[in-house]
Amino acid sequence: KEFYEVGIPWSPDDYDDIKSSLVLTKKNTTIAPHITLCGEIPNTVAFEGVPEGFYTGDKTDKTVDMMKDEQMLIFDTEKGLCIFLGCSHPGVVNCLNYALKQFPGREIDTLVAGMHLDSASPSRLQMTIQHMIDLDIHRVVPLHCTGIFAISEMKRFLGSRCLPLCAGDSLEI
Repeated sequence: KEFYEVGIPWSPDDYDDIKSSLVLTKKNTTIAPHITLCGEIPNTVAFEGVPEGFYTGDKTDKTVDMMKDEQMLIFDTEKGLCIFLGCSHPGVVNCLNYALKQFPGREIDTLVAGMHLDSASPSRLQMTIQHMIDLDIHRVVPLHCTGIFAISEMKRFLGSRCLPLCAGDSLEI
């Protein structure tokens, strides 16, 4: 496969007008009351492994990208945690476990996430869904990169708790 750059093709240093507005974070950051931005999600679940097909560096000196810059947004609501993930590159179970570690004693009410499960093995998909069942997540909203087969399996096992929403749909948190 060909290696090509998919990152932002510019540096914040190139634009003085936005440079002062950027807040670069590595650690968890409370951005408003009951709203936390989490980053550097550790890999603690063996079945999720290293994200495949993503590299950092250049054509001559590339290494596997562990996606340490992936972030998740967590709302701590009266009903429980509402977790928002872009693509879950570190693995959705790793993300869920990390969120619960940050909020001991809380449960997950809603998960809205792309989950990169389109090419996941049947056993990984089964373990992921089982983990969601074990955590008793009340609403799971699988998005874009989850993949249609994985979404169908989530709907089959989670029933009405799985809400496969589309562009233009809304969800009250």
